[in-house]
Amino acid sequence: MNRRLERAEQRGRLRERIARQRHELGLALAPAERLLAWADRLAGRWRPVAAWLRRHPLFAGSLLAGALLTRPKKHWKLLRWVLLGARFWRATAK
Repeated sequence: MNRRLERAEQRGRLRERIARQRHELGLALAPAERLLAWADRLAGRWRPVAAWLRRHPLFAGSLLAGALLTRPKKHWKLLRWVLLGARFWRATAK
């Protein structure tokens, strides 16, 4: 019986500590709230675009090829970023 009481007290202290930590985290992240909200909106807008590009890879590839053929020297830096993004996309795709 005594052990159960100790465990219940321990759980109560743990819950209080968790609540305090959540409150402190909320206060610490308050300055970044606008930035996080902006990132959420950006991610929400990107998802439909990414889904459309997955359904139409030929169109996306032809746009990229057309851009590279018009001015290849200007777009090498962009191509590196696109390839890096494609690698990241494939690594995170489920």
